[in-house]
Amino acid sequence: MLRDLPLYGKVHWEQYFQKAFQIYAELWKYQQDNRQALTDEGLKRWEIGDVASRISQLYYNYYLRTSGLSFLTESHTFYEAIRARQYYPQQEEEDFLLIKQLRYYARFIIVGLLLNKRDEVWEQLQEFKNLVEVFSKDAQASDVNEWRAVIDEVTTFLEADQVSRKPVENSRQELQLTMRCQQTSVLAGIPFTAPFLRLHEVLLASYFSRQIKVAELPLDMYRMLQTLEWEDPTTSGSLSPDRHYNNGAEWSEGQAATENPAKYLLYRPSASHFLAVLATACEALPQNSVLLVYLAAASQHARLTSTASLSTLHVDDAGQPRSGSQVSDSVDGDEPSGLCLMPPTSSGLGESYVYPEDILPFTRRPLFLVVDSDNSRVFGSIEGQERSYSAVCLMSPTQQPPEVMRPQQAGRLFTLFLTLPAVAVCFLAGESNPEPQTLVQLQDMIESVQLDWGEQLAEMAANTDWTTTWVSMFGDVLLRRLVLRFLLCRALFALHKVYGGVDEYQPTCFPAFPPVVAPTSELITGGVRRILALIQKEADFNV
Repeated sequence: MLRDLPLYGKVHWEQYFQKAFQIYAELWKYQQDNRQALTDEGLKRWEIGDVASRISQLYYNYYLRTSGLSFLTESHTFYEAIRARQYYPQQEEEDFLLIKQLRYYARFIIVGLLLNKRDEVWEQLQEFKNLVEVFSKDAQASDVNEWRAVIDEVTTFLEADQVSRKPVENSRQELQLTMRCQQTSVLAGIPFTAPFLRLHEVLLASYFSRQIKVAELPLDMYRMLQTLEWEDPTTSGSLSPDRHYNNGAEWSEGQAATENPAKYLLYRPSASHFLAVLATACEALPQNSVLLVYLAAASQHARLTSTASLSTLHVDDAGQPRSGSQVSDSVDGDEPSGLCLMPPTSSGLGESYVYPEDILPFTRRPLFLVVDSDNSRVFGSIEGQERSYSAVCLMSPTQQPPEVMRPQQAGRLFTLFLTLPAVAVCFLAGESNPEPQTLVQLQDMIESVQLDWGEQLAEMAANTDWTTTWVSMFGDVLLRRLVLRFLLCRALFALHKVYGGVDEYQPTCFPAFPPVVAPTSELITGGVRRILALIQKEADFNV
Protein backbone atom coordinates (compact mmCIF):
# COMPACT_ATOMS: atom_id res chain seq x y z
CA MET A 1 0.00 0.00 0.00
CA LEU A 2 1.08 3.59 -0.60
CA ARG A 3 1.17 4.43 3.09
CA ASP A 4 3.64 1.59 3.63
CA LEU A 5 6.17 3.17 1.28
CA PRO A 6 8.98 4.92 3.18
CA LEU A 7 8.54 8.64 3.73
CA TYR A 8 12.09 9.26 2.53
CA GLY A 9 13.59 8.76 -0.91
CA LYS A 10 11.18 10.53 -3.29
CA VAL A 11 12.52 8.58 -6.25
CA HIS A 12 11.16 5.39 -4.66
CA TRP A 13 7.56 6.50 -4.11
CA GLU A 14 6.77 9.39 -6.47
CA GLN A 15 5.83 7.19 -9.42
CA TYR A 16 3.37 5.16 -7.35
CA PHE A 17 1.58 8.26 -6.11
CA GLN A 18 1.39 9.69 -9.61
CA LYS A 19 -0.22 6.48 -10.82
CA ALA A 20 -2.65 6.43 -7.89
CA PHE A 21 -3.66 10.05 -8.51
CA GLN A 22 -4.33 9.27 -12.16
CA ILE A 23 -6.40 6.16 -11.41
CA TYR A 24 -8.54 7.87 -8.76
CA ALA A 25 -9.04 10.93 -10.96
CA GLU A 26 -10.37 8.73 -13.74
CA LEU A 27 -12.53 6.75 -11.31
CA TRP A 28 -14.02 9.88 -9.75
CA LYS A 29 -14.74 11.43 -13.13
CA TYR A 30 -16.36 8.20 -14.34
CA GLN A 31 -18.75 8.00 -11.40
CA GLN A 32 -19.64 11.68 -11.82
CA ASP A 33 -20.42 11.27 -15.51
CA ASN A 34 -22.34 8.02 -15.04
CA ARG A 35 -23.87 8.46 -11.58
CA GLN A 36 -27.47 7.66 -12.54
CA ALA A 37 -26.58 4.56 -14.56
CA LEU A 38 -24.33 3.28 -11.77
CA THR A 39 -27.05 3.92 -9.19
CA ASP A 40 -29.56 2.01 -11.29
CA GLU A 41 -27.13 -0.91 -11.35
CA GLY A 42 -26.88 -0.93 -7.55
CA LEU A 43 -24.12 1.55 -6.64
CA LYS A 44 -24.61 2.59 -3.00
CA ARG A 45 -23.93 6.06 -1.63
CA TRP A 46 -21.54 4.65 0.95
CA GLU A 47 -19.46 3.23 -1.91
CA ILE A 48 -19.08 6.74 -3.33
CA GLY A 49 -18.12 7.88 0.15
CA ASP A 50 -15.57 5.09 0.34
CA VAL A 51 -13.90 6.31 -2.85
CA ALA A 52 -13.90 9.89 -1.55
CA SER A 53 -12.35 8.69 1.71
CA ARG A 54 -9.57 6.92 -0.16
CA ILE A 55 -8.92 10.06 -2.19
CA SER A 56 -8.70 12.05 1.05
CA GLN A 57 -6.21 9.61 2.49
CA LEU A 58 -4.17 9.74 -0.71
CA TYR A 59 -3.94 13.52 -0.43
CA TYR A 60 -3.02 13.28 3.26
CA ASN A 61 -0.22 10.80 2.65
CA TYR A 62 1.09 12.94 -0.19
CA TYR A 63 1.11 15.96 2.12
CA LEU A 64 3.21 14.02 4.62
CA ARG A 65 5.78 13.39 1.89
CA THR A 66 5.82 16.80 0.23
CA SER A 67 4.67 19.25 2.96
CA GLY A 68 2.45 20.88 0.34
CA LEU A 69 -0.34 22.42 2.40
CA SER A 70 -2.66 22.47 -0.61
CA PHE A 71 -2.74 18.66 -0.51
CA LEU A 72 -3.79 18.71 3.14
CA THR A 73 -6.50 21.20 2.24
CA GLU A 74 -7.74 18.91 -0.52
CA SER A 75 -7.80 15.98 1.88
CA HIS A 76 -10.06 18.00 4.15
CA THR A 77 -12.26 19.04 1.20
CA PHE A 78 -13.13 15.44 0.38
CA TYR A 79 -13.56 14.42 4.02
CA GLU A 80 -15.91 17.34 4.58
CA ALA A 81 -17.90 16.43 1.45
CA ILE A 82 -18.47 12.93 2.86
CA ARG A 83 -19.88 14.46 6.01
CA ALA A 84 -21.93 17.21 4.36
CA ARG A 85 -23.48 14.90 1.75
CA GLN A 86 -24.01 12.06 4.22
CA TYR A 87 -22.42 9.45 2.00
CA TYR A 88 -22.40 7.08 4.94
CA PRO A 89 -25.98 6.16 6.01
CA GLN A 90 -26.94 7.64 9.37
CA GLN A 91 -29.19 4.79 10.50
CA GLU A 92 -27.11 1.91 9.19
CA GLU A 93 -25.82 -0.35 11.96
CA GLU A 94 -24.03 -3.03 9.96
CA ASP A 95 -20.64 -3.62 11.54
CA PHE A 96 -18.57 -3.20 8.39
CA LEU A 97 -20.18 0.17 7.63
CA LEU A 98 -19.77 1.33 11.22
CA ILE A 99 -16.09 0.44 11.10
CA LYS A 100 -15.69 2.39 7.86
CA GLN A 101 -17.30 5.41 9.50
CA LEU A 102 -15.13 5.09 12.60
CA ARG A 103 -11.98 5.00 10.50
CA TYR A 104 -13.25 7.95 8.51
CA TYR A 105 -13.75 10.04 11.66
CA ALA A 106 -10.36 9.07 13.11
CA ARG A 107 -8.61 10.20 9.92
CA PHE A 108 -10.75 13.30 9.46
CA ILE A 109 -9.89 14.45 12.99
CA ILE A 110 -6.15 14.22 12.28
CA VAL A 111 -6.52 16.35 9.14
CA GLY A 112 -8.66 18.86 11.04
CA LEU A 113 -6.03 19.12 13.76
CA LEU A 114 -3.27 19.80 11.24
CA LEU A 115 -5.40 22.54 9.65
CA ASN A 116 -6.22 24.01 13.08
CA LYS A 117 -9.97 23.65 12.54
CA ARG A 118 -10.50 23.41 16.28
CA ASP A 119 -14.26 23.98 16.54
CA GLU A 120 -14.82 21.45 13.80
CA VAL A 121 -12.63 18.85 15.51
CA TRP A 122 -14.60 19.13 18.74
CA GLU A 123 -17.83 18.58 16.79
CA GLN A 124 -16.36 15.58 14.99
CA LEU A 125 -15.17 14.14 18.28
CA GLN A 126 -18.71 14.25 19.68
CA GLU A 127 -20.08 12.57 16.54
CA PHE A 128 -17.29 10.02 16.85
CA LYS A 129 -18.28 9.29 20.46
CA ASN A 130 -21.91 8.78 19.47
CA LEU A 131 -20.90 6.38 16.72
CA VAL A 132 -18.73 4.37 19.12
CA GLU A 133 -21.73 4.00 21.43
CA VAL A 134 -23.77 2.59 18.54
CA PHE A 135 -20.88 0.28 17.66
CA SER A 136 -20.64 -0.93 21.28
CA LYS A 137 -24.11 -2.51 21.21
CA ASP A 138 -23.03 -5.57 19.23
CA ALA A 139 -19.23 -5.43 18.94
CA GLN A 140 -16.72 -7.29 21.06
CA ALA A 141 -15.51 -5.46 24.14
CA SER A 142 -11.89 -5.45 22.95
CA ASP A 143 -12.85 -3.73 19.68
CA VAL A 144 -14.96 -1.15 21.48
CA ASN A 145 -12.17 -0.42 23.95
CA GLU A 146 -9.77 0.30 21.09
CA TRP A 147 -12.08 2.93 19.66
CA ARG A 148 -12.72 4.42 23.10
CA ALA A 149 -8.95 4.65 23.48
CA VAL A 150 -8.94 6.71 20.28
CA ILE A 151 -11.47 9.09 21.84
CA ASP A 152 -9.43 9.37 25.04
CA GLU A 153 -6.24 10.06 23.11
CA VAL A 154 -7.79 12.77 20.94
CA THR A 155 -9.47 14.38 23.96
CA THR A 156 -6.22 14.40 25.93
CA PHE A 157 -4.39 15.86 22.94
CA LEU A 158 -6.93 18.66 22.51
CA GLU A 159 -6.93 19.51 26.20
CA ALA A 160 -3.12 19.56 26.30
CA ASP A 161 -2.81 21.83 23.28
CA GLN A 162 -3.54 25.35 24.47
CA VAL A 163 -4.26 26.47 20.91
CA SER A 164 -6.87 23.77 20.36
CA ARG A 165 -8.70 24.11 23.65
CA LYS A 166 -12.48 24.03 23.60
CA PRO A 167 -14.07 27.50 23.36
CA VAL A 168 -15.54 28.77 26.63
CA GLU A 169 -19.31 28.48 26.73
CA ASN A 170 -21.19 31.73 26.04
CA SER A 171 -17.94 33.38 24.93
CA ARG A 172 -17.62 34.88 21.46
CA GLN A 173 -13.86 35.23 21.67
CA GLU A 174 -11.93 33.09 19.23
CA LEU A 175 -8.30 32.10 19.60
CA GLN A 176 -6.51 33.24 16.45
CA LEU A 177 -2.96 32.00 17.07
CA THR A 178 -1.32 30.04 14.32
CA MET A 179 1.96 28.16 14.34
CA ARG A 180 2.54 28.38 10.60
CA CYS A 181 4.45 31.35 9.26
CA GLN A 182 2.18 33.99 7.76
CA GLN A 183 3.01 35.34 4.32
CA THR A 184 2.53 38.83 5.80
CA SER A 185 4.75 38.25 8.85
CA VAL A 186 6.87 41.30 9.64
CA LEU A 187 9.80 38.96 10.30
CA ALA A 188 9.68 37.94 6.64
CA GLY A 189 10.13 41.57 5.64
CA ILE A 190 13.45 42.12 7.41
CA PRO A 191 15.96 43.27 4.76
CA PHE A 192 18.71 40.68 4.46
CA THR A 193 21.48 41.16 1.93
CA ALA A 194 24.07 38.63 3.09
CA PRO A 195 24.27 35.22 1.34
CA PHE A 196 22.25 32.56 3.15
CA LEU A 197 21.01 28.98 2.94
CA ARG A 198 17.42 27.83 2.34
CA LEU A 199 15.73 25.37 4.65
CA HIS A 200 15.02 22.46 2.32
CA GLU A 201 14.73 19.30 4.45
CA VAL A 202 13.42 18.73 7.99
CA LEU A 203 13.75 15.60 10.11
CA LEU A 204 11.58 15.46 13.25
CA ALA A 205 12.22 12.58 15.67
CA SER A 206 10.58 12.18 19.06
CA TYR A 207 9.94 9.70 21.86
CA PHE A 208 9.11 10.17 25.54
CA SER A 209 7.36 7.85 27.93
CA ARG A 210 3.73 8.80 28.54
CA GLN A 211 3.95 11.19 25.62
CA ILE A 212 0.88 13.18 24.61
CA LYS A 213 0.13 12.19 21.05
CA VAL A 214 -2.57 11.35 18.56
CA ALA A 215 -1.93 8.39 16.28
CA GLU A 216 1.82 8.54 15.52
CA LEU A 217 2.03 12.31 16.03
CA PRO A 218 3.34 13.54 19.41
CA LEU A 219 2.17 16.97 20.55
CA ASP A 220 5.65 18.53 20.36
CA MET A 221 6.23 17.17 16.86
CA TYR A 222 2.77 18.40 15.83
CA ARG A 223 3.74 21.90 16.94
CA MET A 224 7.17 21.87 15.31
CA LEU A 225 5.73 20.43 12.09
CA GLN A 226 3.46 23.44 11.62
CA THR A 227 6.05 25.97 12.76
CA LEU A 228 8.27 24.91 9.86
CA GLU A 229 5.54 25.55 7.28
CA TRP A 230 4.13 28.60 5.55
CA GLU A 231 0.45 29.36 5.96
CA ASP A 232 -1.54 28.65 2.81
CA PRO A 233 -2.87 32.06 1.69
CA THR A 234 -5.88 30.49 -0.03
CA THR A 235 -9.01 29.77 1.94
CA SER A 236 -9.76 26.64 -0.05
CA GLY A 237 -7.99 24.39 -2.47
CA SER A 238 -8.22 24.58 -6.23
CA LEU A 239 -9.83 21.16 -6.44
CA SER A 240 -13.14 19.90 -5.11
CA PRO A 241 -15.18 16.71 -5.21
CA ASP A 242 -17.25 18.23 -8.02
CA ARG A 243 -14.30 18.90 -10.32
CA HIS A 244 -13.60 16.93 -13.47
CA TYR A 245 -9.97 15.94 -13.85
CA ASN A 246 -7.52 15.81 -16.73
CA ASN A 247 -6.00 12.36 -16.24
CA GLY A 248 -5.06 13.31 -12.70
CA ALA A 249 -2.50 15.92 -13.76
CA GLU A 250 -3.92 18.56 -11.43
CA TRP A 251 -3.80 16.15 -8.53
CA SER A 252 -0.03 16.03 -8.40
CA GLU A 253 0.81 19.70 -8.78
CA GLY A 254 0.71 21.66 -5.52
CA GLN A 255 0.65 25.39 -6.09
CA ALA A 256 1.96 27.26 -3.06
CA ALA A 257 3.08 30.85 -2.76
CA THR A 258 6.05 29.73 -0.70
CA GLU A 259 7.47 26.23 -0.84
CA ASN A 260 7.60 24.30 2.41
CA PRO A 261 10.61 22.16 3.29
CA ALA A 262 10.15 18.42 2.90
CA LYS A 263 9.68 16.69 6.25
CA TYR A 264 10.40 13.27 7.66
CA LEU A 265 8.35 12.43 10.77
CA LEU A 266 9.82 9.72 12.98
CA TYR A 267 7.97 8.66 16.09
CA ARG A 268 9.96 6.21 18.23
CA PRO A 269 12.45 5.23 15.50
CA SER A 270 15.32 2.82 15.98
CA ALA A 271 18.79 4.32 15.74
CA SER A 272 19.32 2.56 12.41
CA HIS A 273 16.08 3.92 11.00
CA PHE A 274 16.84 7.43 12.20
CA LEU A 275 20.33 7.39 10.68
CA ALA A 276 19.04 5.92 7.40
CA VAL A 277 16.49 8.72 7.06
CA LEU A 278 19.10 11.30 8.04
CA ALA A 279 21.45 9.98 5.36
CA THR A 280 18.67 10.10 2.75
CA ALA A 281 17.75 13.66 3.73
CA CYS A 282 21.38 14.75 3.39
CA GLU A 283 21.60 13.05 0.01
CA ALA A 284 18.48 14.90 -1.17
CA LEU A 285 19.79 18.28 0.02
CA PRO A 286 20.52 20.65 -2.90
CA GLN A 287 23.37 23.13 -2.92
CA ASN A 288 22.88 26.27 -0.82
CA SER A 289 20.36 24.47 1.38
CA VAL A 290 20.25 23.40 5.01
CA LEU A 291 18.81 20.38 6.83
CA LEU A 292 17.06 20.89 10.17
CA VAL A 293 17.06 18.00 12.64
CA TYR A 294 14.72 18.19 15.64
CA LEU A 295 15.37 15.66 18.41
CA ALA A 296 12.98 15.43 21.35
CA ALA A 297 13.76 12.52 23.66
CA ALA A 298 14.94 11.66 27.15
CA SER A 299 18.34 10.39 28.21
CA GLN A 300 16.83 7.35 29.91
CA HIS A 301 14.34 4.71 28.91
CA ALA A 302 11.38 3.34 30.83
CA ARG A 303 9.98 -0.17 30.93
CA LEU A 304 6.92 -0.93 28.85
CA THR A 305 3.83 -2.45 30.34
CA SER A 306 1.30 -4.49 28.43
CA THR A 307 -1.44 -1.84 28.37
CA ALA A 308 -2.31 -0.94 24.76
CA SER A 309 -3.84 2.25 23.48
CA LEU A 310 -4.85 4.22 20.43
CA SER A 311 -2.13 4.21 17.83
CA THR A 312 -2.19 0.48 17.21
CA LEU A 313 -5.22 1.22 15.04
CA HIS A 314 -3.09 3.23 12.62
CA VAL A 315 0.37 1.76 12.47
CA ASP A 316 1.55 -1.68 13.43
CA ASP A 317 5.25 -1.74 14.37
CA ALA A 318 5.87 -5.40 13.69
CA GLY A 319 8.23 -6.97 16.14
CA GLN A 320 8.26 -3.94 18.44
CA PRO A 321 6.12 -2.84 21.40
CA ARG A 322 2.97 -1.12 20.18
CA SER A 323 3.16 2.60 19.74
CA GLY A 324 0.39 3.36 22.20
CA SER A 325 1.80 1.34 25.07
CA GLN A 326 1.85 2.92 28.48
CA VAL A 327 5.12 3.14 30.35
CA SER A 328 6.18 3.23 33.94
CA ASP A 329 8.72 5.59 35.47
CA SER A 330 11.15 2.85 36.42
CA VAL A 331 14.57 3.09 34.82
CA ASP A 332 17.20 0.40 34.47
CA GLY A 333 20.68 1.21 35.74
CA ASP A 334 23.09 3.67 34.19
CA GLU A 335 22.18 5.02 30.78
CA PRO A 336 24.44 6.02 27.87
CA SER A 337 25.07 9.72 27.25
CA GLY A 338 22.74 9.97 24.29
CA LEU A 339 19.03 10.23 23.58
CA CYS A 340 16.65 7.28 23.86
CA LEU A 341 14.53 7.35 20.68
CA MET A 342 12.71 4.07 21.26
CA PRO A 343 12.13 1.54 24.05
CA PRO A 344 15.06 -0.90 24.37
CA THR A 345 14.61 -4.28 22.74
CA SER A 346 15.80 -7.68 23.89
CA SER A 347 18.95 -7.23 21.81
CA GLY A 348 20.13 -4.37 24.02
CA LEU A 349 20.39 -0.58 23.95
CA GLY A 350 22.27 -0.19 20.66
CA GLU A 351 19.16 0.39 18.55
CA SER A 352 17.54 2.68 21.12
CA TYR A 353 20.10 5.46 21.50
CA VAL A 354 21.40 8.22 19.26
CA TYR A 355 24.65 9.92 20.24
CA PRO A 356 26.28 13.22 19.23
CA GLU A 357 29.01 11.34 17.38
CA ASP A 358 26.30 9.70 15.24
CA ILE A 359 25.52 13.16 13.86
CA LEU A 360 29.10 14.13 12.97
CA PRO A 361 29.29 12.34 9.57
CA PHE A 362 26.30 14.38 8.41
CA THR A 363 28.01 17.70 9.09
CA ARG A 364 29.43 17.37 5.60
CA ARG A 365 26.24 19.25 4.72
CA PRO A 366 24.84 22.38 6.44
CA LEU A 367 23.01 21.27 9.59
CA PHE A 368 20.66 23.08 11.98
CA LEU A 369 20.05 21.05 15.16
CA VAL A 370 17.30 21.56 17.73
CA VAL A 371 17.53 19.29 20.78
CA ASP A 372 14.83 19.21 23.47
CA SER A 373 15.99 16.82 26.17
CA ASP A 374 17.24 16.51 29.73
CA ASN A 375 20.52 15.49 28.06
CA SER A 376 20.59 18.18 25.38
CA ARG A 377 23.99 19.59 26.31
CA VAL A 378 25.89 16.49 25.26
CA PHE A 379 25.29 17.68 21.70
CA GLY A 380 27.47 20.67 22.46
CA SER A 381 30.41 18.33 21.89
CA ILE A 382 29.71 18.53 18.15
CA GLU A 383 31.03 22.11 18.02
CA GLY A 384 34.48 22.19 16.50
CA GLN A 385 34.30 18.55 15.39
CA GLU A 386 32.25 19.11 12.22
CA ARG A 387 33.47 17.51 9.01
CA SER A 388 32.89 20.25 6.41
CA TYR A 389 30.30 22.77 7.59
CA SER A 390 29.98 24.38 11.01
CA ALA A 391 26.68 23.24 12.52
CA VAL A 392 24.17 25.32 14.45
CA CYS A 393 22.52 23.86 17.54
CA LEU A 394 19.77 25.10 19.87
CA MET A 395 19.68 23.10 23.11
CA SER A 396 16.92 23.08 25.70
CA PRO A 397 17.38 23.48 29.45
CA THR A 398 18.21 20.15 31.05
CA GLN A 399 15.36 20.62 33.51
CA GLN A 400 11.82 21.86 33.01
CA PRO A 401 10.26 23.61 36.03
CA PRO A 402 7.45 21.23 37.07
CA GLU A 403 5.51 24.03 38.75
CA VAL A 404 5.46 25.92 35.44
CA MET A 405 4.42 23.19 33.02
CA ARG A 406 4.43 19.39 33.13
CA PRO A 407 5.37 17.70 29.83
CA GLN A 408 2.77 14.97 30.38
CA GLN A 409 0.07 17.65 30.54
CA ALA A 410 1.03 20.27 27.98
CA GLY A 411 4.20 19.18 26.17
CA ARG A 412 7.78 20.46 26.35
CA LEU A 413 8.30 24.08 27.39
CA PHE A 414 11.37 24.64 25.17
CA THR A 415 9.52 23.39 22.09
CA LEU A 416 6.56 25.56 23.08
CA PHE A 417 8.83 28.63 23.07
CA LEU A 418 9.95 27.78 19.53
CA THR A 419 6.44 27.14 18.24
CA LEU A 420 3.98 29.18 20.34
CA PRO A 421 6.06 31.78 22.18
CA ALA A 422 3.03 33.71 23.45
CA VAL A 423 1.69 30.63 25.22
CA ALA A 424 5.17 29.76 26.55
CA VAL A 425 5.66 33.26 27.96
CA CYS A 426 2.37 32.97 29.82
CA PHE A 427 3.35 29.60 31.29
CA LEU A 428 6.74 30.84 32.49
CA ALA A 429 5.17 33.99 33.92
CA GLY A 430 2.58 31.99 35.85
CA GLU A 431 -0.40 32.65 33.56
CA SER A 432 -1.41 29.09 32.73
CA ASN A 433 -4.88 29.98 31.41
CA PRO A 434 -4.70 33.38 29.69
CA GLU A 435 -7.64 34.93 27.90
CA PRO A 436 -7.67 34.35 24.13
CA GLN A 437 -7.49 38.07 23.39
CA THR A 438 -4.48 38.41 25.68
CA LEU A 439 -2.66 35.72 23.73
CA VAL A 440 -3.39 37.43 20.43
CA GLN A 441 -2.10 40.77 21.74
CA LEU A 442 0.93 39.08 23.26
CA GLN A 443 1.76 37.36 19.99
CA ASP A 444 1.66 40.71 18.18
CA MET A 445 3.90 42.28 20.82
CA ILE A 446 6.41 39.41 20.63
CA GLU A 447 6.60 39.74 16.87
CA SER A 448 7.13 43.50 17.18
CA VAL A 449 9.97 42.99 19.67
CA GLN A 450 11.56 40.28 17.59
CA LEU A 451 11.38 42.54 14.55
CA ASP A 452 13.67 44.97 16.39
CA TRP A 453 16.04 42.15 17.30
CA GLY A 454 15.99 40.74 13.79
CA GLU A 455 16.73 44.08 12.16
CA GLN A 456 19.72 44.56 14.47
CA LEU A 457 21.09 41.12 13.60
CA ALA A 458 20.45 41.62 9.88
CA GLU A 459 22.40 44.88 9.98
CA MET A 460 25.27 43.10 11.73
CA ALA A 461 25.17 40.38 9.09
CA ALA A 462 25.43 42.96 6.33
CA ASN A 463 28.47 44.48 8.04
CA THR A 464 30.07 41.04 8.61
CA ASP A 465 29.95 41.63 12.37
CA TRP A 466 28.34 38.28 13.07
CA THR A 467 29.47 34.67 12.90
CA THR A 468 29.27 33.44 9.31
CA THR A 469 27.48 30.24 10.35
CA TRP A 470 24.63 32.14 12.00
CA VAL A 471 24.41 34.57 9.10
CA SER A 472 23.99 31.73 6.62
CA MET A 473 21.03 30.39 8.63
CA PHE A 474 19.37 33.67 9.62
CA GLY A 475 18.43 34.61 6.08
CA ASP A 476 15.81 31.85 5.86
CA VAL A 477 12.58 33.16 7.41
CA LEU A 478 11.53 29.86 9.01
CA LEU A 479 14.94 29.48 10.66
CA ARG A 480 14.97 33.17 11.56
CA ARG A 481 11.80 32.70 13.58
CA LEU A 482 13.38 29.83 15.51
CA VAL A 483 16.51 31.86 16.26
CA LEU A 484 14.59 34.89 17.50
CA ARG A 485 12.28 32.74 19.62
CA PHE A 486 15.30 31.01 21.11
CA LEU A 487 16.71 34.42 22.08
CA LEU A 488 13.40 35.21 23.81
CA CYS A 489 13.40 31.87 25.63
CA ARG A 490 17.02 32.30 26.75
CA ALA A 491 16.40 35.84 27.96
CA LEU A 492 13.28 35.01 29.96
CA PHE A 493 14.94 32.11 31.76
CA ALA A 494 18.09 34.15 32.44
CA LEU A 495 16.11 37.13 33.77
CA HIS A 496 13.63 35.10 35.83
CA LYS A 497 14.04 35.83 39.54
CA VAL A 498 13.68 32.15 40.50
CA TYR A 499 15.29 30.30 37.59
CA GLY A 500 17.82 32.88 36.44
CA GLY A 501 20.63 31.67 38.68
CA VAL A 502 20.06 27.96 38.07
CA ASP A 503 22.25 26.52 35.32
CA GLU A 504 19.93 23.57 34.60
CA TYR A 505 17.15 25.94 33.55
CA GLN A 506 19.22 27.81 30.97
CA PRO A 507 18.94 26.95 27.25
CA THR A 508 22.26 26.93 25.40
CA CYS A 509 23.47 27.01 21.83
CA PHE A 510 26.45 27.02 19.55
CA PRO A 511 28.00 28.99 17.96
CA ALA A 512 27.79 31.85 20.46
CA PHE A 513 25.59 34.84 19.74
CA PRO A 514 27.08 38.35 19.66
CA PRO A 515 26.96 40.38 22.92
CA VAL A 516 24.33 42.73 21.49
CA VAL A 517 21.69 39.99 21.98
CA ALA A 518 22.93 38.72 25.34
CA PRO A 519 20.08 38.29 27.87
CA THR A 520 21.28 41.30 29.88
CA SER A 521 21.86 43.61 26.90
CA GLU A 522 19.70 46.71 26.63
CA LEU A 523 18.24 45.53 23.31
CA ILE A 524 17.01 42.25 24.80
CA THR A 525 15.94 43.46 28.26
CA GLY A 526 14.07 46.37 26.71
CA GLY A 527 12.11 44.00 24.48
CA VAL A 528 11.41 41.57 27.32
CA ARG A 529 10.18 44.47 29.46
CA ARG A 530 7.65 45.44 26.79
CA ILE A 531 6.38 41.86 26.54
CA LEU A 532 6.02 41.38 30.30
CA ALA A 533 4.32 44.76 30.74
CA LEU A 534 1.47 43.56 28.55
CA ILE A 535 0.64 40.79 31.04
CA GLN A 536 1.78 42.81 34.10
CA LYS A 537 4.48 40.34 35.12
CA GLU A 538 7.57 42.57 35.24
CA ALA A 539 7.93 42.01 39.00
CA ASP A 540 8.82 38.34 38.48
CA PHE A 541 11.80 39.15 36.26
CA ASN A 542 14.95 41.23 36.62
CA VAL A 543 14.03 43.80 33.99
